[in-house]
Formats: sequence, structure tokens, C-alpha cells
Amino acid sequence: PSHDNAWASIAAGTGSATDSTDLVSLATEVTDSGLDRASCASVGVTDSAVSGDTCFFQHTWTASGSKNVKECGIFNSDTANKRDMLCYGTFTSAIPMESDDTLKVTWSVQCKAG
Repeated sequence: PSHDNAWASIAAGTGSATDSTDLVSLATEVTDSGLDRASCASVGVTDSAVSGDTCFFQHTWTASGSKNVKECGIFNSDTANKRDMLCYGTFTSAIPMESDDTLKVTWSVQCKAG
């Protein structure tokens, strides 16, 4: 299957929002400490129920400061005012990040007919 990297930006945040269909941004996106929005290191298509039905997005951040990461999202642009959000999620507990800590996030999005 073919794909492009239209949904290739990933962002982490320190807030939390109520997940809904009209959610367009993270509650509190991190823009510093090495945890700012980035292009996913890996974007691809894999098989789950049928061939090519699952997209995956993966990125690893290395912190350069202290933050408590609570949320993450996948976007279609690195530009704040020209983006849509594909996925949003919160972590069960805040992830405390200190300088040189790494945070690896992997999203899998399965598309089904009907």
C-alpha cells in the first residue's frame, strides 16, 4: 500500500483534555525542554486484520529539562495554526522527565471498512 507522511508530526503536553471528536489541540503542548513538536522518526503501514490496514507513528524524545508529560497527539503539520489532529491520548499517570531522559511513543491506528 502507498502512503505519505501527511500525518507525521507528534507533540507531547503537560495538560489533559477530554477526548472528543472536536478536539484540535493538546491542552498544554510542550514547546521546550527537548520535548517540543517533532516529525515522527518512523511512519509506516503494517497489517492487523487485513493487509495494510494499520498506520504506525513512532518518535523518541530526549529531554533537556524537566517536564511532567501527560498527553500526546498526532498532527498533520508542524505549523500550529495549520493543522488537524488525528489522535489524542493521555497517559494513566504523568511521566516525569528530567534532562537526558527519553520518552518513546508509538501510535497504531487501524482503519476498518464499514
